[in-house]
Amino acid sequence: MLIDEFKKAKMYALKEKNEDAKAIYSVLINKCMLALIDKREKGVEITDADYVQIVNKTLKELSDEKEAYAKGLSDGKRGALKVNTYTNEPIEDDIDLENFEIMQKLESQGK
Repeated sequence: MLIDEFKKAKMYALKEKNEDAKAIYSVLINKCMLALIDKREKGVEITDADYVQIVNKTLKELSDEKEAYAKGLSDGKRGALKVNTYTNEPIEDDIDLENFEIMQKLESQGK
């Protein structure tokens, strides 16, 4: 079954100290185990096709999350995940963003 391959890949990622791969495989294994439990409750065996569907759904979720993150960084709006370099606090709203921009202008003017 594919879940066994995911577990092997996670172990390899652990040995290689690849935190990103380990995290991704952990998410995949968790989702697969939840699907396995759900299928067993219904009295149905899970197939490799079900695992492939889980992988595809997870890839889409990660892609959407990446796009949302990139959009947030480029918008400079609420939820943008930017950090005020002067205070090391996250820029969470328009007031924080305005304060950050004022500090940048003052710094560029040498004040």
